[in-house]
Amino acid sequence: MSSTRRGERSRDEILDATARLMAERGYDGTSVAAVATAVGMPKSLVFHHFRSKIRLLSAVMARGADRFFDEMREAQAQPPVGGTHEERLAWYLDRAAEALVRHDDFHRLHSILMMTSDVMDPEVREAITRIRSDGRAHMHRMIASAFADLGPVRASAVADELTVFGMVGIDGSFIAQRGDGIPLTSQVAQITKAMIAIGEAHAAAFDDGVRASHT
Repeated sequence: MSSTRRGERSRDEILDATARLMAERGYDGTSVAAVATAVGMPKSLVFHHFRSKIRLLSAVMARGADRFFDEMREAQAQPPVGGTHEERLAWYLDRAAEALVRHDDFHRLHSILMMTSDVMDPEVREAITRIRSDGRAHMHRMIASAFADLGPVRASAVADELTVFGMVGIDGSFIAQRGDGIPLTSQVAQITKAMIAIGEAHAAAFDDGVRASHT
């Protein structure tokens, strides 16, 4: 086995062990020493790959995010044809919520890292920025698809208006699930209704603005 391949395997083993320890012990209880013990290698090798605990946890978060987005794309590969805006958006958000429930460790770590002072680490900030950007792009696609019957220009305008709101709704529901025990999936219907009301109002205002510009 080449040294590059051995290095990749060691890195994956470290990430796997860190994810397991995070699930068992939480953020504070997951030390580099504990990770090194779990994979049977010296701490120096863990630091060789990741340089610090915060960068190790950031790498776990980034890998979890990639798996989450991959699963969402697969689950949403065949969207429904026809139906109302609300039915189509609910279909997308239901699948997004189901995927997030299965990958809830990634989102928990993502929330922790966004709030920690160590987020100023450039590699951590880069990872978080990429994940947030990917999330917004996916949310925009879901909304634009739900409103696709309005035509591409209006659907995109609605998605522009709703993308951040949708992200806030999902993020807030995740926190409510962790803090208050409210299932994430149970909040999707309310988030959907709110987004549809805002989206349809924005579409009407957009049409009024277009008509006004032509008079």
